[in-house]
Amino acid sequence: MLDQLQEIGLTKGEIKVYEALLVLGESTKTPIAKKSGVSPGKVYDVLERLIRKGLVAVIKKENTMHFHAANPHQIMEYLLQKKKKVAQEEEIAKNILPELIQLYKSKIEEPDTEFYKGWGGLESAYNEILETLEKGETDYVLGGSSGSDPHRTEVFFSKFNEKRVQKGIRIKMIYNRQDKRHLLSYLDKKKMVEWLRFIDLQTPAEINMFKDRVIIVILTVVPIAIIIRSKEAYTSFLQYFEALWKIAKSR
Repeated sequence: MLDQLQEIGLTKGEIKVYEALLVLGESTKTPIAKKSGVSPGKVYDVLERLIRKGLVAVIKKENTMHFHAANPHQIMEYLLQKKKKVAQEEEIAKNILPELIQLYKSKIEEPDTEFYKGWGGLESAYNEILETLEKGETDYVLGGSSGSDPHRTEVFFSKFNEKRVQKGIRIKMIYNRQDKRHLLSYLDKKKMVEWLRFIDLQTPAEINMFKDRVIIVILTVVPIAIIIRSKEAYTSFLQYFEALWKIAKSR
């Protein structure tokens, strides 16, 4: 039964010594070691730990140390002290947490590129747009089509655009004129597609540009998305986008 004391932080050796003292009453080192099965060379260390925990008391008689178990109610006091200590440690951690987070973030190096595959991977890639852009900021989109699975494409982007609209993220988009018939109902000005133009150019992929990031998406049967985190890549793609925007038509 006393083995359950391990759950509150006592070691096996401490339990054996504490149990021996409950049986022996006041005792010296040798009988305690014999009764508990803890070696004489280690029993003093174990007794010292129990004393610090308030579970064993010690008195000196004729230059000999005598030990006895504290009242078992002391176990509750021991737990109370542990609880207070944990609360103090939590408070310390809470106070230094902002500094630790700042240090952690300062050392994080985002990977230059990440590759995603499948519809679940595509969702992870587009979540970066939602998590990175704030209300009123713009996602620049070049290209776009119904892909190899038009129904799945419509379901995916309908859900994405609902989240985008809820957050207030804008879109400036150049769409393939050849795929205009596939332009989905969610791509209208009511859904914060502030700027939409068309171009007679069939692009092989959809490219999103936002906050020093580029996402290249290929809507094959198993879609592929590549995230590039690079200011240079973002600037280069955006310059290409703006050049095409000048020659793109509103209809």
